[in-house]
Amino acid sequence: MRESDGSLYSIQVNYTGGKIGDQVATVEYPSLACSGRWILTMDTGHSVQVREEITKESSPMNCVDEVDLILTPSGDGALRYEVTSVEDTGTLQRSK
Repeated sequence: MRESDGSLYSIQVNYTGGKIGDQVATVEYPSLACSGRWILTMDTGHSVQVREEITKESSPMNCVDEVDLILTPSGDGALRYEVTSVEDTGTLQRSK
């Protein structure tokens, strides 16, 4: 993922889908040594909002336990990743 400040780190998402209130993905941040799940909270048809809940981390300083994310396709195969609770944005690129 590339953050708005230009920094990069990897994120692995296994998105399975579902309805509002369901766990729709597992997420792992290998370089931050934490992982968790995404719970779908809103689907507008163009973007989705999920609550990220970190369930495993090696250091409590690496990841925020719970944040709200808005995920919006950018049209170039990337996904805009907006952390609404801390006002940060990034871009997810699908790995090849």
